Order: sequence, then C-alpha cells, then structure tokens
Amino acid sequence: MGSAGELRVGRDYTPHFWNQTVYDPFGTNGVGANVAHTGGSGLSTNLTGVRASNSIGYFTPTVSGFKGQLMTYMGETLSSAAKAGSGSAARLTYDAGPLSLGAAYGRTTTAANTDWRATNFGASFDLGVAKLMGVSSLDKQTGATN
Repeated sequence: MGSAGELRVGRDYTPHFWNQTVYDPFGTNGVGANVAHTGGSGLSTNLTGVRASNSIGYFTPTVSGFKGQLMTYMGETLSSAAKAGSGSAARLTYDAGPLSLGAAYGRTTTAANTDWRATNFGASFDLGVAKLMGVSSLDKQTGATN
C-alpha cells in the first residue's frame, strides 16, 4: 500500500460485495442485512458473492473523490475444464462530503459453460441526524443451466 494504491492477494472481499455492505444500514451482519437475502448467502451458483479465493486485487488511490477497484480470481477448483470460482470484477466509487456513490460488476464461472454475473449500484447521503442509503442489485446466472 502506498501512494500508487493498494495491492491485495489471497482470499478477499469482491468488488461486487462492497456495495452490498457499504450501502446497507445493517452492514454485513444481522437478519436485516441485504447480503442475507441475495446471492451472498452462499447459493451454489454464487461462489464469489462475498469473497473470492486466489485473488489479485488493486485499489486505486482516491483522485477528486473517485476510487477504483479491480480484481481477478482463480477459485479453488482443480478442474481446468470448469474453472469454477474463477472470474473478475470491478468497482468505481465517488465520495464527496455527505454523498457516496458506488457501481460494481463481477463475473464468475460457476461450472463448464455457465457463469454468474453480479451488477449493483449503491448510494448514501448523510443528513447529519440520519443517513439515507440504498442499493440496487441484479444477479444473473447464464449458460448451461438456463
């Protein structure tokens, strides 16, 4: 980590997960947490709803309120045909004063010729006495299971 950004390797949170937790008043935990009701709950088709294994991730430095995150991951599967758990993701955020915006996309191979795509957008605005926040997500399974 330094002035050029931050590099992370190993098992880490995915870019498409961050909006699910940052723009949720319950965060990552609790019965009301958004991630408990989405693909982040551990559905078999979603191997990277929260974390990705064998990943290489890069966080850009913040420039005029903008920050980016890129990640590629290789999963935990030995089979070279399926490559389940492998994929890539990206996230862009903007933070200025009370306003925060985020957009993310991730694509993960779940089986041979099948993948899971996550797209989400989040926003929050801090009013001082309360914070307005929300997230919109679209998860889609494509390929052999359709």
